Amino acid sequence: MPRQAETTELVLPDPDLGEVEKSSEKEAWPTPVRRPHWNPFHLPRPITTRQWLYILIPQGLFAAIVDGLVNFGIACAMYRTQDPNDNTSRVTIWNLSHSTVAGDVGVTVIIQTVLSFVISSGMVHVDLRKGTIDPFVAAWPCPDFGAYKVEAPDKPTMQPGGFARWLHNRHGLGRGLHFFSGSDYNDVFDLSVSPKETLQRLFLSVFKGLVLSAIYFSFMWPITIAIIAPLYGGTGINMRRQYPWAAPIIKLIFGFTLGLLQNPVICCIAMGSEDSIRLHLREEQRKLWAIQEGITVPVTKGERAGRPSGSFDLTMPPPAAQSQEKQPIPRDVARLRQSVDGSRSASPARGNRLSVDVAALRQSLDEGSRPQTRAASPH
Repeated sequence: MPRQAETTELVLPDPDLGEVEKSSEKEAWPTPVRRPHWNPFHLPRPITTRQWLYILIPQGLFAAIVDGLVNFGIACAMYRTQDPNDNTSRVTIWNLSHSTVAGDVGVTVIIQTVLSFVISSGMVHVDLRKGTIDPFVAAWPCPDFGAYKVEAPDKPTMQPGGFARWLHNRHGLGRGLHFFSGSDYNDVFDLSVSPKETLQRLFLSVFKGLVLSAIYFSFMWPITIAIIAPLYGGTGINMRRQYPWAAPIIKLIFGFTLGLLQNPVICCIAMGSEDSIRLHLREEQRKLWAIQEGITVPVTKGERAGRPSGSFDLTMPPPAAQSQEKQPIPRDVARLRQSVDGSRSASPARGNRLSVDVAALRQSLDEGSRPQTRAASPH
């Protein structure tokens, strides 16, 4: 009887490949269809659980709470310290002659994004230097993000329009996103650099924060105004008198939401910096080499600090231990001995003079290959 088709469910262990779809084929062993995980931001995989927790909790939730409380305190100082019956100091949504919530929200986007980019990015770089968290395995933002996927020539495809060709032409959004590629220039808390370089790093971080604030302003400000304007945007409404806590609560929610959306992105930019990835890979290669060679090496920056004079390196045994170990004869010395013995046996007619020279050369080779003991200096 012919063999019937079988339905096989395969699960691959690779986290980047995800689960495998069920497939029914006529063959005995169906070809699995790989379905990748949902990754709209093209974060480098794999990402460890420690990295996810670091991005979402301290750099996400905790930072957002701090942003919301700071904005709430500033709003209370601005809107709750004046007389609510004073018509000259009214709080409105649109009227620029008084305290306007729309203008306050717009300025908050710019100031909070710039400060968050400078402070959060610098703190993440400090954690990367100390080894508290590991960087990504590849640079982020991904340079080929948004690149147009060209189909095979034998498959029928739809010709993309002019805007699609302009947006997805070869590099996609990579050229624009490359501006946000993190580097050591965002590490403003590195005290080992000169003051001039610190100012350069601060200026570049502020400039990147301004560009990032323009991106968040393009959708955060309209959405916020679309929510609060129908509630408090009536003509002549004095929010300080009728809704005394409305403006501070708006600032609290807005600051928390903005921090929750932008701080993880800033953290990922710092963790995907090319300099941090390069240093991390170099450190991992050094540790791997030490394991292969059987050498116990320091693993932290504090242990790798400069040691006082007179102390020996922990990676090498002291001279006394080196002298006790049996040192192997170098390969070049062994080859030279063989060539000397061969020349001596091949020329027996040259007399005693060659024998004396060969004996002296062998003696010098023996003395050079012996481990030299270092006498301890008297104290």
